[in-house]
Amino acid sequence: MDATTESVATQVACPLSLEQQVDLMRLFHGVAYEVRHTLSRALHRQDMTEAEFLLLWTCFRRAAKPVGQQRLVFDVGLSKAQTSGLLESLRRKQYLSGERSVDDRRRQLWQITSLGRQQVEEVLRHLDGNTGDWLAGLHPEVYRLLVQGLTDALAQASKSVSSLDLPRREAA
Repeated sequence: MDATTESVATQVACPLSLEQQVDLMRLFHGVAYEVRHTLSRALHRQDMTEAEFLLLWTCFRRAAKPVGQQRLVFDVGLSKAQTSGLLESLRRKQYLSGERSVDDRRRQLWQITSLGRQQVEEVLRHLDGNTGDWLAGLHPEVYRLLVQGLTDALAQASKSVSSLDLPRREAA
């Protein structure tokens, strides 16, 4: 192994310091605030929550075929119970249709309806030009790296969080 290969191998094996991890948490929190604020302004006249819109958006983006409920749990970052309740709400509003998988009857598949597409398009009209420079001004390569990095981080988080032995919060 030459010096360059050894250096890269060492960097990959070196985890982030606790301070770096907390800095990332702070940055994620700040960006999440801005995203929620921007999205809530676009949804203020719609009959749906931010989480419902994100589920609807995921189905909109994957409209070629129905999306499994577990995929939606992962993509939107909600609990199974929250996702189930929100999907049922979207079904009652006729924004999504649900069906059981023919391969596995335990699996619920969701697809956006024409009314759901109309709702997404309405929200997009409200968002267009209202995301500010912080989103619209991103360079395409920065966008690509952010999407890749955040997707990887989410996948890693979902693996590691389920294995943590965290104390449960007590009900107030």
